[in-house]
Amino acid sequence: METIGQKSIESIEHLLGPPKTRGIDQVKGFNSEMHVFHILSSAGYDVRMELPCDYDMTVHNLDGIHRIQVKTINKKSENHSGTINLNKTSMHSKGKFVVSRYNSMAFDFLAAVDQDTWDVYLIPSFHFTGENGSMKSGLGLKQYHGYKIT
Repeated sequence: METIGQKSIESIEHLLGPPKTRGIDQVKGFNSEMHVFHILSSAGYDVRMELPCDYDMTVHNLDGIHRIQVKTINKKSENHSGTINLNKTSMHSKGKFVVSRYNSMAFDFLAAVDQDTWDVYLIPSFHFTGENGSMKSGLGLKQYHGYKIT
């Protein structure tokens, strides 16, 4: 039996078939999720991916279980500090994307990832839940710099 070690992409495709085509936003989101997983697990946390649900991962510790939703920071220009879209996008059974709002109790923390610098901000969800219990559709990053963990 051969070892995989230094196999080329062509060899991987020979074994697994060609990769599924994904949109750029899906790739960005997946990369952000893997980055947060790596940061938290490298810090010693018990991190588990949780799919499909309204959060991306959980962190298990002595305090209990914390649900984390990962989002990528959108920057419109170099001088722009970034915004975070808090809408939920999911694939409908008919192949169309559906955009909706998260329930205010859907997750405990938002992990916002800047893919230019790979900085991560771990923001408690009470910061973007309105007085009526509904979740905001987006937020600016400026006021959350104190939550930067990397």
